[in-house]
Amino acid sequence: MKRFWQFVICFSIVIVVVYMKPVLASRNTPPVKNKLDVIEESYKPANMLHNELNASGMALEIGTPEADWLKEHPNPTKTYQSAFDIKWLVYGSSLTDFYQVGISKGKVSNIFILGNHLDTDPFRIDMNLADLSEITTIFSTFKINFDNKIYRMELTEDDMNYRPLVSFNNGTFAMLHLNQTTGQLISIRYLDKETLLKLAPYPFDGINKYEPQLSDAIDWKVINEDNRQQTLQLLNLLRSRDHRLQYTFDEHLQSETTKSLDSFLEKPESVLDDEQNLIWADYQTKLSQSDIINFNEDMMNRLIKEAGFNKKNTHGLYYQPATDIPFMVSSLYGSRSYHEELLHTKDKYIGISFQKNSMLMFFSKQTPVETVKTEESSE
Repeated sequence: MKRFWQFVICFSIVIVVVYMKPVLASRNTPPVKNKLDVIEESYKPANMLHNELNASGMALEIGTPEADWLKEHPNPTKTYQSAFDIKWLVYGSSLTDFYQVGISKGKVSNIFILGNHLDTDPFRIDMNLADLSEITTIFSTFKINFDNKIYRMELTEDDMNYRPLVSFNNGTFAMLHLNQTTGQLISIRYLDKETLLKLAPYPFDGINKYEPQLSDAIDWKVINEDNRQQTLQLLNLLRSRDHRLQYTFDEHLQSETTKSLDSFLEKPESVLDDEQNLIWADYQTKLSQSDIINFNEDMMNRLIKEAGFNKKNTHGLYYQPATDIPFMVSSLYGSRSYHEELLHTKDKYIGISFQKNSMLMFFSKQTPVETVKTEESSE
């Protein structure tokens, strides 16, 4: 009888453990994460080699000879030249069909897409990170073999959330810009290894660091003007997606923007404090898109004041290094910090000035002449 009761007690304990384990486990199940966060299962640790998707859509066009491309796609609507010696061919005019093709060394090296009716499979404009994680694993580390050297790029958590990188099995990549506010994909950039290394949108992690060089033969007058026009075109396309007014160049605002940038570059200490001056000096030789300089509100207000504008009607943005316009515009428009500056509902006029790799924009809801008249009438 004693052994019988010992058996009953042991059997009861086993039953309780077996049946309670799932209940306890379910209580420890982690909550579902926000779609804008990188899901743990969607990316691999840094020591895991990234995988490659089968190349499809526009990724297949990278490496196409320029002559072959133009034979199939003649008559681009515009062309722009960049400081990185990329010739941009522009196609389309709306958010359904707009894209740019970058030509380097006689071949297609880049394709930048804003249009949502183009062959971007497996990606699509307006998809979010959860959609993307169903297509591919999001990796934090990429090893790139170029010119007999191995470069390693390390993506931050923000990069993986809002600017993930995807590798294809034909040696090309896709950089995906997601809006930090909405979580939606706003632009797709297909690019080859050399362009990825030149842009350096992610920090290098390792011995080898690619150091891009700008040619001494650059015609900066042409580059600066092309950058100005390209910036306006891309900003207006993105603003149209958010149902905002189109920016228009204002002659006086443009003139003062150029004067302000020239004045700042000649005497940066007039805007920067001592600590900022040290950072500024250190960044003058850097062209990496992971080493970006922006102005805070106080610094920008000093520039606006020196230009003689009223900060109630005028605001602005500074960006450096402004060597690649598609990257710059996608980064600014997708940024949680700077997206608001580009979404002002009443902004209509703009001044954009480039001096080599420095860019300054002033925005206004009135022309400076209208602003003066308004202020005079209120006195």
